[in-house]
Amino acid sequence: MLPWKILLSLFIILILYSLGYPQVKESINVKAGWNLIGSLSTGSISSVISTVPANIISSPFYKFNNQTKSYESVSIVEAGKSYWVEFSQNGKLYFNRPKQSSIDTITVYTGWNSFGSISTGSASILVRTSPPGILNSPFYKFDVSNGIFTTANDLLRGTGYWVNVIQNGKLIIQTTSYGQQNDDTSRVALTFSEPMSRAGIFNVNNYLVLKDLVMPVQVYKVGIADGDRVVVLFTEKYSPTSTYKVIVNNLRDLAGNLINRQFNFAIY
Repeated sequence: MLPWKILLSLFIILILYSLGYPQVKESINVKAGWNLIGSLSTGSISSVISTVPANIISSPFYKFNNQTKSYESVSIVEAGKSYWVEFSQNGKLYFNRPKQSSIDTITVYTGWNSFGSISTGSASILVRTSPPGILNSPFYKFDVSNGIFTTANDLLRGTGYWVNVIQNGKLIIQTTSYGQQNDDTSRVALTFSEPMSRAGIFNVNNYLVLKDLVMPVQVYKVGIADGDRVVVLFTEKYSPTSTYKVIVNNLRDLAGNLINRQFNFAIY
């Protein structure tokens, strides 16, 4: 299909999202070899996880049981838990229905514990403990390329981490803009005339939303649905008394055709 045939239209917005709009996906990069991932979704592996390219998972999912200090193979993953997974090549791991919450609480036990982050930001700012002062080590992440653990000053959403604590307690992680509450945000569904390439599709900088056609609106994150024909923008809260314009740049269809500027915007 020629680039000027890639059309953008707009579905009804956001506030009706809870009535059953198609599920959103979120991805993380994975590398060939063993990866310590942090699950963003809860459910059976077959229902909430997929990969691009397909079939690159070459091992079971292994979870470290923080209480018994032992590994176990699992068929169900939980948001906020970490898992060792081996991949046959580099690619992307996609989570269906990724968790969105303002605070994540993780139970930890004396000694070493592993967890998955659902937030991104400085560990010293995001993480507090109950009771206070139980951390006995820095946070560590696994460097797949070099096969070693390194100190992590920042937490990254979708990544697994290790930390040592001196007694049982809880890690309380305050999430970043990904965790905006539903009543503070709106969701805009953009429908394209054909499936789009995922190259650049999750980059919030490729979308410009203007309130009353002049005032920029923050886009917190991007999801996809309906076979990559629908892009869902998580934005600042929608005002029904205002007019909005959304502009899409740098996206291509599966054949590599760039969306034409004549058809890269919509008014709602």
